[in-house]
Amino acid sequence: MDIQQFEKELVTKLQFKASSRIGVETVLLKIFKFFDLSNEGNLKKQDFLKAIAKAGVTISDQDFGERLWTTYSVNEQLNYKEFINRVVGKQSLEEQAESRIVQTGNPLEQLRLKLQLKGALGILNLAISLPSQFTAQQLQDYLKRNNIEVDGLYQLFNGEYMSASNLINQIKGQYLNQSRQGVVSDVFYTFEQREISPQQLVNRFNADRHPEIKILCRSPNDVREEFLSGLSVYLQLRGIKMLTIQDFFDFYSYFGFYVTNDEIFKTILVSVWDLNQFQQQGPQYGTPPHSVKQQQQQLNYSPESQNIITNPQIVQQLNFSPSQDKSVKSYQQQQQQQQQQQQRQSVPKSVKSHQSNASQMSSTSRQVELIVQRIRNRLISRGARGFISLYRVGKILDADHDGMLNLTEFRKAIRDHKIEVTDPEIDLVFQYFDRESSGVIDLWGFMFVLRGEMSQLRTQLIEQLFEKYRTNDYITLSTLRNNFICRNHPDLKSGKKSDDEIIQDFFEPLQQLHNINGGFGHENITREELLEFFSNYSASIPDDKYFEQIIVNVFRLLQDGNKNHHAGNKQVFEPDHKRSYLQDHHRYVLQGGSVSANAPFGTFTQQEQLAQSRPSVGYNQPASFNIFKPLEDVKVNQNGSQIQQIPLSQSQISQQSQQQQQEIEKSVKSSKQKMDSVQILRNKICQRGLRGLINIQYRFQLYDKSHLNALSYQEWKNCFKQWRLEVSDQILDEVFQQFQTNGMMNYDGFIKQVQGTMSLRKFNAVQQAFESLPKATIDIVKQQFNAKDHPDVRANRKREDDVLCEFIDTFEQHHFVFTGGDYVKNPNVTFEEFIGYYNNINVLIEDDIQFEQHIQSVWNLRRRF
Repeated sequence: MDIQQFEKELVTKLQFKASSRIGVETVLLKIFKFFDLSNEGNLKKQDFLKAIAKAGVTISDQDFGERLWTTYSVNEQLNYKEFINRVVGKQSLEEQAESRIVQTGNPLEQLRLKLQLKGALGILNLAISLPSQFTAQQLQDYLKRNNIEVDGLYQLFNGEYMSASNLINQIKGQYLNQSRQGVVSDVFYTFEQREISPQQLVNRFNADRHPEIKILCRSPNDVREEFLSGLSVYLQLRGIKMLTIQDFFDFYSYFGFYVTNDEIFKTILVSVWDLNQFQQQGPQYGTPPHSVKQQQQQLNYSPESQNIITNPQIVQQLNFSPSQDKSVKSYQQQQQQQQQQQQRQSVPKSVKSHQSNASQMSSTSRQVELIVQRIRNRLISRGARGFISLYRVGKILDADHDGMLNLTEFRKAIRDHKIEVTDPEIDLVFQYFDRESSGVIDLWGFMFVLRGEMSQLRTQLIEQLFEKYRTNDYITLSTLRNNFICRNHPDLKSGKKSDDEIIQDFFEPLQQLHNINGGFGHENITREELLEFFSNYSASIPDDKYFEQIIVNVFRLLQDGNKNHHAGNKQVFEPDHKRSYLQDHHRYVLQGGSVSANAPFGTFTQQEQLAQSRPSVGYNQPASFNIFKPLEDVKVNQNGSQIQQIPLSQSQISQQSQQQQQEIEKSVKSSKQKMDSVQILRNKICQRGLRGLINIQYRFQLYDKSHLNALSYQEWKNCFKQWRLEVSDQILDEVFQQFQTNGMMNYDGFIKQVQGTMSLRKFNAVQQAFESLPKATIDIVKQQFNAKDHPDVRANRKREDDVLCEFIDTFEQHHFVFTGGDYVKNPNVTFEEFIGYYNNINVLIEDDIQFEQHIQSVWNLRRRF
């Protein structure tokens, strides 16, 4: 008998003594306490062997008894509580997991528990073994090879294929919880680097201190090999060579998946990474990420080497507050304090330190203003989406979530938006906003400078909007959507934008900002959040009157102090106002035609009025005109004589014509009803362009709370209702019935039906474009995209900036839909994702040659077909 056989036999014997009320641990604990007369928690050798014999395992071999005592004792004493955890703990965990597997009927939960029993490598091996798209049979084959039995796997599939990333995220969750992220980030920051090499992790990993060595009797070599294998599989899975903090989070979402208890997870990481030892060495370890980031930047930047711009005039021009307070009121108070301090002092310290370089300061300050204005103009060209997108990227790049960006993160945020500024110019702006030479800048303060502050008039409008539609202390997104009257928007009336473009330009950035502020799962928007959104929205509208016109008309606000002075306004009537009179009563001046044709109540011309006032009577033609009458129908009776049909009266003729007209209308109506409902819905979606095709996929995932790629009928209907797509319930019901299975709508099948099948010629063009990329990451894709040679730019139908912004926005959104996460966390772009993006464009460009030319133009390809 060896040690492992002894432990198994002991647990087996104890199971016979246990019951539903008293577990194995309790039985063994009572036995040990029977021999622990002093109640110290420790036993001597003879008492330990007696307790084992009482449990049902007889040790006849004295040498083996000595081995047992040597294995479990410390200083000639045995702590029997640790012995219970070591021997019974592993078995009890497996039994609990097995019991949970038996109790649950959910195949996903069964698979999750089975993989947890496989240890740290369970889900990693599954992730690396499955293809990106797999069938139920492929999953079943893998589980069979690994001795994993799960009932009802087919229930996980709504179609033939399933995404591997979707399954993995459903099993383990997409992110670590806040408690685990805190521990993992503490470990990461002990390395004092932005990226960690695998060799550094291997050198630091202390397998000898892993708790499972003592509790579960594992060897240090097994623990070390498990870590090496897990790290190797993860690097191969992600295709990376260095690990950022986001990669480290992602790695432990896999490697720590089998540990269900957060405290045990923390104990393991503190032990194997010697976290307590590093935290005791100095305050730089284990401190909040803010100070760590500042120390990292101070290693790379010295204050002497930076030309910090501290001209107070430029600070006032840019409206920049170096304070980290996020409220406008605190900013204004601090600005007043700065002005008072400047009045008390003859020369500010910042000016004293740069008196010798005053002329250089002036020119450099002006240069910073021009650079900031260039960045602002680029964001303005994208509307509210531009400012919010930059803020979102900055929040993502802010790995330690302290609201501060270092130079590398700041530079990447600017580069991701294709803003035409050089690296030295970015460095100059960064140095200006880094007021304290700390190596970091305040993200919110920088965004405040870019978008500026709303005027008092605009702020009052937004507050009036909030008060009109508020519920308690918030306003909901649904309320805003339902009260958004798109037909009143000035851009729609002028033909500048379509109704779909106006809705998307308003609600997509609003939803994006709501998500940035932690609004996932609810629609409640506070007053401060609404003001923040409109600060971004109004930045691209320089005219206060035009901004007022949009808000008042679209949301039906009544501005008492700003009436629209036109004759049709019931509250303001100025009959002597020539312009209002012409617009309301003589529209022919503006629209052409006659006065009567353009009258507001619909009058007729004299000829039209006479024609419509004539009575509807028959017209008796002269006898000489009878030659133009058609031959009358002639019938033959049984005797062979002809019977002339009696001519119809005028009333009968009119009845017959009415019947014919009704039959024609019925036939037209029936032909419309016979039209494919899917095609009707497809056309409606395609009218919203590329953004609409991607946005509907995002909405399907948003409403799919269970992540099963399926929607109920109510979810399906609400999805289009909230999207404000004008389509009847009958069409939605017919499409739902075509794709539903057991009352659930498989929206992946519907999307494939909408996208259609890409021709071989188009497929080859997209494949060639993907293969031309030097590296398949989203940053490289955005860099390689050539908006200048886009067919619409060459034909002067669109501006280059508009084409580039549309591509960046849509590709990032499609990446989020495809991967389920931000591109900073998962920057890799697969061919399946690339072809999936162009499946949407395939719907909009049906001609193969035109599609091919489009691909060759934007990806700089030569014609090889």
